[in-house]
Amino acid sequence: MSRFAQQTRLISTKGSADKLVAKFIEAAELQSENASCELMLVAQSGSDDDVVYVTEIWSSESAWKEARHSKAVTAWAKDIPKLVAEWPASTRLTRIGGKGIG
Repeated sequence: MSRFAQQTRLISTKGSADKLVAKFIEAAELQSENASCELMLVAQSGSDDDVVYVTEIWSSESAWKEARHSKAVTAWAKDIPKLVAEWPASTRLTRIGGKGIG
């Protein structure tokens, strides 16, 4: 079973960056007890406050899909469209190595 990793770039609507960041911190908290979610990092661009990045590592793509379609995440996601200015851009990542998650 190979891990699933991706980074998503989101652009907030004007004045909504803090709300968007808080919303994704909430998403990470929703997964706090889910062992399949190995990493959910929420970050803001250092050069553009309206840009938010979410980096995720999951035990598998199927685990990510299962979590994504859960009742809790579906309810959580209802507010996202009004917080983003354009469709999020996700890039699938292939883990090569480094420090941290084994």
